Amino acid sequence: MFFIPVGTRGAHVMVCDTECLNAVRDRLPVEETLALSTTLVCATCYACSLTVEGTHCPCARLEVSCCAPSWLLSAQSRLAVDTIYEACGPTVLSDTDWDQLESWAEQVWNGGVVGLLWVREQQPDSGR
Repeated sequence: MFFIPVGTRGAHVMVCDTECLNAVRDRLPVEETLALSTTLVCATCYACSLTVEGTHCPCARLEVSCCAPSWLLSAQSRLAVDTIYEACGPTVLSDTDWDQLESWAEQVWNGGVVGLLWVREQQPDSGR
């Protein structure tokens, strides 16, 4: 992980590797970047939203995974819903639909693609 201090109030951003660091260079001041091998708390990458477990991570105790992409905590879930809306109009997503979206998100990790997969699954004969 790379720690990027931002501003004067002590805010910070984490990125997981050099590729993600390069992806944020035009949006953040990266000259004071500090490479970290571990963090105390779980850290989510600003660029790709991958979450890395910290040394004092409570996730195992809570029976959740912090080492998989935090799809629902990122912009990716919104992109999926936007894609579904653009393709189908207003759509009510059931719990089963959300489970399916989450499953695909763990594999594909791109909200627009996940949304298109959902549309294709719901309308397999529509030619969309």
